[in-house]
Amino acid sequence: MAIVKRYSHGHAHGTALRSDELSTPSVVRDYLEPTQSMLDGNEYDSKSSYYKHLDDNDCYIVGNDSGIENPGPKPYKPEGVGQSVKDAIDQLESS
Repeated sequence: MAIVKRYSHGHAHGTALRSDELSTPSVVRDYLEPTQSMLDGNEYDSKSSYYKHLDDNDCYIVGNDSGIENPGPKPYKPEGVGQSVKDAIDQLESS
């Protein structure tokens, strides 16, 4: 476990931060690959206009499609377990 102490105005020794140590602003683009709305068939190329369109029609986005492109690991299915369960049920029913 690491413990980090941050100083808001320079380093612990009172020296000023160098320009490469200063935080930089994040840029969030409004651009959206042209996306066709399933509601009205229009194409939207900005996130804000597409989200406003959905909001105006009482719709919202649920989740994302990243699972289609990257489904993740396959579920663990040990071999022979199904047959073992069937055998155990048969044994219980026969006793």
